[in-house]
Amino acid sequence: MTAEKEQPVPPRSYLLLILLFSGLKLLLHFLANSNYGLHSDELYYISLGKHLQWGYLDNGPFTPAVAAFIAQINESSTFLYRLLPTIFSAATVCLAGLASWYLGGGRLAIAISCTAMLCSPAYLATGYFLQPVAFEQFFWTAGAFFLLRFFQTQRLFLLLIASASFACGTLNKYSVIVYFVALVAGLLIYNRKDFKPAAIWAVIAAGLLIIPNLMWQINNDLPFLRYLTVLKEKTVEPNAGEFLLQQLLAHGSGLAVWSAGLISLLFWPALRRYRFLAFATLLIIAFFTISGGKIYYTLGAFPLLFAAGSVCWEKLLCKAPRFWTYNLFCLHLLPVLVALPAIIPVLPLHHMFGYFKAVAPYTAHTALLEWPDGNKHDLPAFYADMLGWPELSAQVDSAYKTLNQTQKNDMMIVTDGYAVTAALSHFKKPDLPAVHTCDNSITQWSAADPESGNVLLITCKSQADVSRLARKTLLLNTFTQPHAIGHGTKTYLLIRPLPAFSDWYKSERKKFVGR
Repeated sequence: MTAEKEQPVPPRSYLLLILLFSGLKLLLHFLANSNYGLHSDELYYISLGKHLQWGYLDNGPFTPAVAAFIAQINESSTFLYRLLPTIFSAATVCLAGLASWYLGGGRLAIAISCTAMLCSPAYLATGYFLQPVAFEQFFWTAGAFFLLRFFQTQRLFLLLIASASFACGTLNKYSVIVYFVALVAGLLIYNRKDFKPAAIWAVIAAGLLIIPNLMWQINNDLPFLRYLTVLKEKTVEPNAGEFLLQQLLAHGSGLAVWSAGLISLLFWPALRRYRFLAFATLLIIAFFTISGGKIYYTLGAFPLLFAAGSVCWEKLLCKAPRFWTYNLFCLHLLPVLVALPAIIPVLPLHHMFGYFKAVAPYTAHTALLEWPDGNKHDLPAFYADMLGWPELSAQVDSAYKTLNQTQKNDMMIVTDGYAVTAALSHFKKPDLPAVHTCDNSITQWSAADPESGNVLLITCKSQADVSRLARKTLLLNTFTQPHAIGHGTKTYLLIRPLPAFSDWYKSERKKFVGR
């Protein structure tokens, strides 16, 4: 197939419309980004950013590098830490709008795709956190978008940009490799004649970007594969039916748009030449359904489906009364306006309690207010995870200051979870000793073997369990903030730890580092 006739840049009015929606995305998150504190996952990546390297057990270096960059500007600003993820999320909306145009849509198609993206609960809830998800969605979308443009124009520099997007995505989160392989498979099945022999060089050139990370993985005995095994053991993942249901409901009323896009790419003659996009989406959904995945693993594949669906809906609505067009937009806007406080923290905390008290009777069959402990609370767990970390850190610091110098000598601070470790690393006072853990990537710079001195252990374990780890244990304090996820965290002083403590620490650490 020869290159299609070059499509011009969208008219200025169309570009302004796309920028308007992207600006609304920014504004919406800017209003909410500073209402609560940093989430434990954000604190985790900030902690990784203090130890920059070419790889980590669970992800590439991109997000930790972003965290390190922001920390150089202002390490105490929640808004700044969330600024780049929010910008990348708005850029994803922009790419969806542009894709609508390049798939043959007009002003209405752009408005439909961007509105669906803007109102998607999944994109709203993940579009501002300093974690790989927002960046992942952008790199997946950018890779697919420029691959689409290469398919349309046969210009190799577009394939180079697409490959570079996937390479950057790999440096962020390895799951992008699954989408890349799925897209290539779709192109080889449906559009094999569109590749020139020189195209492979564009892919190889962009692939050079991931060599440092690949070498790091090889030099460290492929820790990512070991981490996947640990993750399988620690995480309760949805079964195949639950996962597929989550995929259907993740975007709320946007289901009407992306499902139309999927069907149109497969069967509508005007879009069938782009069916490799639909094939890739179905393939990765099948992959994560079989292998086990979380709802956000596939989010990067949907923006191009929104774009295709918007073209289909524009075709259907162009001759229909405006009443039906208005109904489609109301279908997107009204539900998300009602549910918005449950998706992003737009309300101050004291108003949020009232909101969830009002909606609690309508969430009886959802896990919205259910925490990992299996109980229902006044706030969703992801909001509770943005509360209390500075106070918990201050309480640990206060407990440390109550100790005499003899107790402090050769002291080691240990936690059994990355969340508390990351919080202490970010909020602790300068005179507090380094914090060690046997959990997640932070194990890479934690002690390989506990020292023989006293230990300050921060954990949710009961005193009966902890008493088995030392000759003498003292409970120094318990963190009590019922609306915080860290509620109930205890600070113990272990005097003359027993071999059982070292055995526990090393066995937990070995799961992640293999030694």
